[in-house]
This record gives sequence, structure tokens and C-alpha cells, in this order.
Amino acid sequence: DRAIAHDTVFHQFMLYTPVPGTPLHAEMREQAVFALMQQRSARGWAAVRAIAQDPSAPSGLREKAVFWLGQQRSPENAAFLRDLFDKLAGASQGSDAEAIRQKILFSLSQMRGEGNDKWLMDVAADPKHSVETRKQAIFSAGQAGVTTADLVALYPKLNDRELKGQLIWVL
Repeated sequence: DRAIAHDTVFHQFMLYTPVPGTPLHAEMREQAVFALMQQRSARGWAAVRAIAQDPSAPSGLREKAVFWLGQQRSPENAAFLRDLFDKLAGASQGSDAEAIRQKILFSLSQMRGEGNDKWLMDVAADPKHSVETRKQAIFSAGQAGVTTADLVALYPKLNDRELKGQLIWVL
């Protein structure tokens, strides 16, 4: 009876206030990223960029932030994602950071223009990146609309059989 006697508005607030670490909290954060991107404002994009680069944010949330940044074509978002990719270099295979790097490659392939096609080809050709990253870059370059001639020109630059196989598959 005592709990019922409290203000109804307070009870409704408590019912819909997500507790950190719960599935509701994670869902609300993902919805917030989506809502911020729908604003199409520099301030909203800045907030989503902050989430994408925050190492304390859950990996899934960071990946969603990267995805939505890729959906909003702008020179600032493209430059941010390429810079974040470089900052996460050295990530071990299977790590959260490596998963975010893979998502960045995909997102840049979706954001046509902004020099992303050339950048993806540069990543594919660069032996400092892991084979998996380079394979994803090749696939993403194909998705980004890189010309067949440019993809064919990449073939002699690849020394790894697995990478050559990926390139042939993309062609």
C-alpha cells in the first residue's frame, strides 16, 4: 500500500529509466545513436563520433555509431572514420577494436565519394594490415563501386594467395 501511495508519475519514470548494464539500457543507447544521426546536425554527428571513438563504450554500440556515420555522407564523417581506423591499428584478430575496423571499412564503402574508394584500395594494397582487414577492404572497394580496371590493377600488388582469391571473387 505504501508503494502505491507514491506519485504515479514517479513510478512511470522509474519503470522507463534504464539501469546501466541492462538490455533496456543498451537498447536505449542504440536508439539514441539513431536519433542523433536523424537530426542531421553537426552537434548530433559530433555526439555519435564521440561514442564511436570511446573505448569504454560497448563494442556493439560503437559499431552502430560507425554504421550510422557511414550512412551520412560528409567529408567530416569520412575523415573521422578513416582517422579512427588508423587509431585502432594494431588491434589483434578477433578483438573488439578489429571488429570496429571491419565496420569502418564497410561504412566507408557505403559512403560513396569522399575519396573512400581510393582509400579502400590503399588499405587493400598495404601489407601492414592483416590479411583479414585487407580482404575486407577488397570486398568493400568492390561494394563502393571501384572500377574493374582499378581492381585488376591491384592484383599484381598482392603477394598473398588468399588476397588474390578474394580479389578474383570480388571481380
